[in-house]
Amino acid sequence: FASPTPDQSAQLAALTTMRLVGVVISTASTIFMFLAARRLWPRSAWGALAAASLYAFWPQFVFIGSMATNDLLITSLAAVLVYLIVRTQQEGLTLVHAGLLAAVTGAALLTKLNGLAFVVPTGLVIVLAAVTQRRTAIVALGGLLALVAVALVLLSGMDFVTGQILQL
Repeated sequence: FASPTPDQSAQLAALTTMRLVGVVISTASTIFMFLAARRLWPRSAWGALAAASLYAFWPQFVFIGSMATNDLLITSLAAVLVYLIVRTQQEGLTLVHAGLLAAVTGAALLTKLNGLAFVVPTGLVIVLAAVTQRRTAIVALGGLLALVAVALVLLSGMDFVTGQILQL
């Protein structure tokens, strides 16, 4: 076997680093799933641990978490979104909560087009909050719509998206 060239060594190091970052991101998302479960079942620490363990050791999640792919980030952002939704429903919608929901939704939109699915639960949380917190919900909903519009404009400037996905 020939020793790798410097270029091959750099590629291997970059791939290994990307995979390690993926492991860190997926592990961090498990914390958010635990926090969401803890909020849902505050009297059952073991139940929250079981929910987080089920999430963390699901075979497809373990597989995705060890790869260098944008699917990893979407999956991990979904765990953060679940936590933010539970927290917002329990504490009420504030501008801070709306900003965090928008940041996660925006990150998902820019990560992958499947991130458009994040708009639905985020929008529902804002609409449900409108019953008691009308002014905050109107600002948050307007911000969410503006965020989606900006993301679509940014995505429409990418050749792959316009040539393959947003093609009429």
